[in-house]
Amino acid sequence: MTRDADTVRAFVDGELDDLTAARIAREAQGDPELASAIAAERRLRDTLGTHFNRVLAEPVPERLSAPVEAARKVVSLDEARQRRFGFNARTLRWAGPAMAAALVLAVAIPALQRGGQTESRDSLTFAANDLAQALDTQLVADQRQGSETRVLLSFADQDGTLCRGFARADLSGIACREDGGWHLRVQRDGVDLSANDYRQAGSVDSAILAAAQDMAAGPALDAAGERAARASGWKRR
Repeated sequence: MTRDADTVRAFVDGELDDLTAARIAREAQGDPELASAIAAERRLRDTLGTHFNRVLAEPVPERLSAPVEAARKVVSLDEARQRRFGFNARTLRWAGPAMAAALVLAVAIPALQRGGQTESRDSLTFAANDLAQALDTQLVADQRQGSETRVLLSFADQDGTLCRGFARADLSGIACREDGGWHLRVQRDGVDLSANDYRQAGSVDSAILAAAQDMAAGPALDAAGERAARASGWKRR
């Protein structure tokens, strides 16, 4: 393939100048690998948009919006929503609604790594302590202010097992609810939002969301679906 992944994403997102975009479009006509990569990026963007549109439509809880209104932020909540909670176009498309809410409401995740968030059982890695509690209780549409764990989405895999994508300062990934707890099936680097490194955050979240797309049997749970799943103890569907 003649172009790297970042350039393909920029092409799909419409971030390239007209000349470069036209050149890539011509290259794709004679490069099946490049054409396939462009098509895959477009499918991923469309799928994630379908997943999150319903969550973005949920009203922001009053306990979260009140501090914003009281502080009279320069950027209003409605304006931020209109831009889909983003600080740049690419972060917006891939970071997901949970990250967006965190950025708009200035919810910082502490930079210090916390140990003991995972434990090993029978050669498998499970969530523990604060991470396990967050996966049990937090909802995408109702993130707790100051939480060290940001939940990105919830979905059912091909077997009906409920899984949740998450990001922390020390660890990010996808955990699925099994009899022994939350089994970490996907693990990625942590994200330090307090450093305002939105490019790093978008990259990690994008990797998690792409993995979720491969695992999911259908769309991500909306707010009502998450509440019902939490009430059932995240039991398999």
